[in-house]
Amino acid sequence: MKKETPRDPEETKDTYWKAIDGIFNKGSAEAAERHLKETYFTHWNESRGRDNVKAIAQSLLKTFPDLEYSCEHVITEGDLVFAILRLTGTDKGGFMGRPPTGRRIDMTELHIVRFDPKDGRYIEGWPCFDGLELSRQLWPK
Repeated sequence: MKKETPRDPEETKDTYWKAIDGIFNKGSAEAAERHLKETYFTHWNESRGRDNVKAIAQSLLKTFPDLEYSCEHVITEGDLVFAILRLTGTDKGGFMGRPPTGRRIDMTELHIVRFDPKDGRYIEGWPCFDGLELSRQLWPK
């Protein structure tokens, strides 16, 4: 019998963190399979598919091998999770085709995801971050 989506807000928050930690901090393809629908849609770059999320995570981990997401705040409402995440890492692999800078980034990301109440897997997400701040930290003038 399939486990229903956790309706308890604390359990929903815990599941959300397990997904972020597994996919982005650990680069776990298994975590992506477990927590994302195959057709997961990322609104940031308008891409579909959990394989796209796995590729983004692997690219981030290649660029920032010490990548670490931490969760500052999480709020749940119905089938939505709202989170403020902190992202830190050191550019060792070169970001966006540029040579590695060796600079450390420390940024905030707002992340909203919607999950399927039937199986608890995430359907779509809206990651929002300040690209200008990222550029300022990596390539100061």
